[in-house]
Amino acid sequence: RHLPALSNLRFHDDAVFPADAPSSLSAITVIDVLAYLSPSEKETLLRRCRESLIVGGILLIKEIDTRPLWKYAWTRFQEFWALRWGLTATPSGSRVLHFEAADRHRDRLVSLGFEVRVFRPKTRLPYPHAVIAGTKV
Repeated sequence: RHLPALSNLRFHDDAVFPADAPSSLSAITVIDVLAYLSPSEKETLLRRCRESLIVGGILLIKEIDTRPLWKYAWTRFQEFWALRWGLTATPSGSRVLHFEAADRHRDRLVSLGFEVRVFRPKTRLPYPHAVIAGTKV
């Protein structure tokens, strides 16, 4: 999809990467997705993201962190029931969630060749949000 005022901005709202990848995208966002993927699925997705980015391109991940523990416990409880009741689903059909600490996401991106910054916004919401920003080097 294109925004009329920004002809050079396109959104892809599925897991299919553009045919002209690799190294054609300036930015990719992955928002609240990784917990629904197994470790091998995460690795595959993040490698594909890296391949699709130009040098200097940004991979922006928003995920749930595992701390503080009380916020993580609440989120895990909520997501467990959303998955059980069919409100959410994993790509494989599994009923297992794979939450990881933001530092683990950072380490994975560093190993893939990104410069990484982690942000943990302070909010009153009962969710331990983390933003992991990786720049392809």
